Amino acid sequence: MIDLEGRRAVIAGGAQGIGRAIADRLLASGAAVSLWDRGADLLERTRAGVAGQGDVQAAVVDVTDDTEVERARDETLAALALTKSLAGHDIAVNCITPALAKTRILEQMSQPHMDDMPGKIPRNRFVKMEEVAAMVAWLVSAENGFTTGAVFDLSGGRATS
Repeated sequence: MIDLEGRRAVIAGGAQGIGRAIADRLLASGAAVSLWDRGADLLERTRAGVAGQGDVQAAVVDVTDDTEVERARDETLAALALTKSLAGHDIAVNCITPALAKTRILEQMSQPHMDDMPGKIPRNRFVKMEEVAAMVAWLVSAENGFTTGAVFDLSGGRATS
């Protein structure tokens, strides 16, 4: 297990799917987390569900709205006992581009389309949310302290259309 004791993370989309898997993994590794999501009810259920795992804060926020992001930032800083002067330290902004995972977004697709999709991924399967969460845990760990601003490809091999 990666040691994230003393680290803090904001997880946008943290109430479900990949975001929830990341929250579970970071909490298990000792990090404090702030879950950000748009749906208040789902966000509260998720916060309550992971609360026993560690230090969890939640903020209802639409990340496309700058005012809401600033409000959520201030709430998060206060809840995780950070000051604005400390907030800029040890931040790694990375992007993960995963292949499709079995999340709620796939409910919009037909079953024949779903059955066809893994064949277009060289690994011939969907990415597991736990695999994405493991990559994120490593990205924010001291073991990866030098990498920032990178894009990590979890596509199962370059997918075709």
